[in-house]
Order: sequence, then C-alpha cells, then structure tokens
Amino acid sequence: MLSALCAATLLLACRPQAISYTYQPIDCQQWQRTDTLRFDLPCLPDTQECLVSLGVRCTNQLAYQDLWVVVEQRTDTVARDTVHLLLTDLEGNWLTSGSILHEAEHPVRRLRIGMPNAQLLVYHAMQPFAVAGVTEVGIKVEPRSALLPVAPRINAQ
Repeated sequence: MLSALCAATLLLACRPQAISYTYQPIDCQQWQRTDTLRFDLPCLPDTQECLVSLGVRCTNQLAYQDLWVVVEQRTDTVARDTVHLLLTDLEGNWLTSGSILHEAEHPVRRLRIGMPNAQLLVYHAMQPFAVAGVTEVGIKVEPRSALLPVAPRINAQ
C-alpha cells in the first residue's frame, strides 16, 4: 500500500505546471459589461498546443445560478467562445467548496501559442449591465501534456 502511495505521489509531482495562471480583480465586486479584461498570452518558442481555462472567483453576493462569459482570442485571427459557468444548483447551493469565496473553472479552448502580442479578452454576457459578487476573473494556460491522464490505475492488492 505504501509503495502505491509513493508511486502516485511521484506521478502527481511530475505533472506539468501551468504556463500562465493569472487573475485580475474586479473593481468593487461589480463586473460591468463594459469591463473587458485583457490577458496577455505567453509567446512560446515553438507553436505549442495549450488548453486555456477560464476561472471566476465570487462571493455569496452573486445573485445568479450561472454566468455567461465571452472569451475572445486575439492573434493573427479572432476566435470567440461563449462560456457557461454553472455555479449553484437549483436550490442555490454552491457547487464548489468555500463558505465566503467560491471559485469555478471551465476549459475554454485548445489553442496554439507562438505569436507575440497574443491576447485573450474576457467580458460577461449577462442581461444586467453590472453583475455584483464577482471578485476576480482569470485564465490558466496549460501545456497539452497536462491534458493526458496523470496516473494509470494502481492495483493495491
């Protein structure tokens, strides 16, 4: 059993780290529809395929079960995705742990990074002009190898 635990720990320690993991604060926890957040993408030496995830941190003041957010990739072309972040169940119970601050993360797209000055633009697409309770919005860029399974199943017999 101890050897299986050591092997699993070793495999987890070798998991590729995020290339970029950045959050930006939302002023006064009121995310205005006109507040477009800009995230500079790292320029990698070779055009490497990466997975981009969108993260949102919010408080109990958020009055919605979900958030609709637009993520726009600006490189030599423009690509736009609308992301649906489900935050609570139908009864209003948060789907993530935490009593005051909650965090949701959702994969957005795979993209190839290799161009200088590439950016992701992020803004909400909710019906109210301002969404209260959102404290931070961020992106995480992981290498494609992070998408592979971390560890094979371990038989502890």
